[in-house]
Order: sequence, then structure tokens, then C-alpha cells
Amino acid sequence: MMVSFIIIGRNEGWKLTQCIKSIDETIKYNKLKSSELIYVDSNSKDNSIERAKKFKAVRIFKLIEMYNPAIARNIGALNSTGDILIFLDADMTIHPNFLKSIIVKNQLVHPLIGGVVIDVGIDSDRNIINETPYHYKSKPFYKLITGGAFVINRKEWLLVDGMDNRFIRGEDPELGIRIADQKIFLKSYPNTFVYHYDDKIKSNIPLSLKNLNKSILFSNMLIYRKNIFSIFAWKRFYSHEKSLIALIISLFCVFIFNSILFILFYLVLLVLRSVRNSSKSRIYEQFIYYLIRDVIVLVGFFTFFPNKINTSKIKFEKISGNH
Repeated sequence: MMVSFIIIGRNEGWKLTQCIKSIDETIKYNKLKSSELIYVDSNSKDNSIERAKKFKAVRIFKLIEMYNPAIARNIGALNSTGDILIFLDADMTIHPNFLKSIIVKNQLVHPLIGGVVIDVGIDSDRNIINETPYHYKSKPFYKLITGGAFVINRKEWLLVDGMDNRFIRGEDPELGIRIADQKIFLKSYPNTFVYHYDDKIKSNIPLSLKNLNKSILFSNMLIYRKNIFSIFAWKRFYSHEKSLIALIISLFCVFIFNSILFILFYLVLLVLRSVRNSSKSRIYEQFIYYLIRDVIVLVGFFTFFPNKINTSKIKFEKISGNH
């Protein structure tokens, strides 16, 4: 059994060093006889490559022109040889003990596995501000993929042809939907899987106008249109897009009954959502955000058709490695 650890990252610097060290410790702790460590760099401008080169066992690949998390993970998997693929982002560290609960008799206990993610908030001096656990329940449970850290058999990865490289955002839940269509769900264990180090300044408002960019078209609209016949895409649509659903219903009623008043139903709902999700001083910004976001997703459904990138056209450089 070969285990492939695949790290992806861009400009993560010291966090990449920390990530690689945690994998080294995990390999030793679990006494893995056959393992490999691959780092796929998305054209970093910092010293990430030099940091990775300090570890002789790391095979390094650098994407040159086209890069995003989906492309990076696909390139990492394509150049790996493992029966088991463990995907991590470079700003994460893996808990050494996690593999004990998921690999038994040289095989995964389930085809697709995740665990508890500890979101570690740090300040500019790398002091820990807070630690917040995600995806925790007292017992294992099943769900769709919702993050960049997961463990999967190569067989299942190839079954769905990896990630869709058009997605610059939302590539992980989109993969989860396609795997779920194959009746395979991520089994999330109550054990700590990774620590995610976040030194970005957090806003008290969960969403802001600064987030309005084309990534919304990928993480929301493209997921739904591409998987329009998937029950899991529809479930995600219902749970994530209630205001968009209200907009669609309102526009339908305007068309049927020829009255613009039905738009008020949608606007009132947006006001209530904005009040619930922001401070009083930022309600207006939040309202505008939801309004523009819903319109972008709705219009994009009929107008936005990005092309899938041919893997053979993706340029990358092999920096180091024995294979």
C-alpha cells in the first residue's frame, strides 16, 4: 500500500514548512513503509519553493501559467503513485494520530474520509488567537466534501476523473456532488484531522461587497448548472440559495400576473436576511451584496460558459523529485 500526501499552495511560506514537517512526523508516527510527499505550487512569488526544496523527500511541481486549486490537485494526483491520496492545503498541518483510525490492514476503512478541522486564528506574530473546530460530531457521520483536506482511494478519484479544473472556487463541493452521485459519501470522523492556520484579518460581517467577483459564478451558478440532474446539487441549492429562490418565484409571479409588486416579496426577504446577518451600521451593504449576488448567479446561469482546460495544455515545471 502506497500513501500519497499531496499538498497544494501559493505564497504560504512558513505555513508550508510547518505542513511538510507535520507530514514527516505523521509518516514516522504511523511507520508508513511506502509513502510519498508531493507539493504542487501555484506559481508562488514568495520563498515557498525554496522552503519545500529543503526537504529532500518532497517532489515539487510548479504550475507556470494556469493555476487554481482544482488544477493543482489534479496535477498532484496525476503525478502520484499512491493507492491512497491524502489532500492538504499548504496552510494546514495534519494530526499524526488521525491515520490510525482510518487505515486498517493497509487499506482505507471507507473510500472517502474526512475529520475534524481546527481553524487556528493567529496574529501577525503567529500567536494563536483562537481555535475553532469544524465538522465535529461525537460519532462518525456522512456528508459531501466541503473543504480542501480529505482522504480518498485512487480508485474513487479516477472513477469521477478528479476535480473539474474550470472551478477557481467551489471545486471541493462540486467533486463531492459527483462522488455522491456514485453513492459514495465522505465519512467524517470525530478525530482531529488537520489544523488550518489563518492569519487573515477577520471581518465581523460574514459577507461583504469585496467578495463580489467572478468566483461566485463558479462556486454557486456553475455547480448547479453542471449538476442540474443531481439530487445533491438541488439539495445544496435549496440550503444555500433561499433568497435566489425567492427572486425566481417573484420574477415568475411578475410575468404571470403582470404586477411588479411581487418583487416586494423578494426585497423584504433580503432586508430580513441582511438584518439577521449584519450589524445595524452595515445592513445596507449586506442588502446590496445579496441583491447583486443573486442577480449575478441568475444571469450567469444563462450566459456564463467557461471552457474546461485540457490537461495536456497545463504547463508545469518539475522542480525536484526522484520519480
